[in-house]
Amino acid sequence: MFMYVPRGEDLVVIGSGGGSAATANWYRNLMAAGGAEVQVRADRWSVAARKREDGSERDECWSLAAAVYPGFDSY
Repeated sequence: MFMYVPRGEDLVVIGSGGGSAATANWYRNLMAAGGAEVQVRADRWSVAARKREDGSERDECWSLAAAVYPGFDSY
């Protein structure tokens, strides 16, 4: 599963292998590149990749994602 959730002017990108412990290759590639180009409907722009492992910002991002797809909380 791959989805995004708006967070102000940011996009929170969530990728999941159904709770698998393995790290997805798309994620490794994104982090190695440091950014990407995103397209949502007709809008396209460049983004920077940032990992959020701990802290209140990560918790906020997770809450936004779980509100859209509650299954994340069961992972």
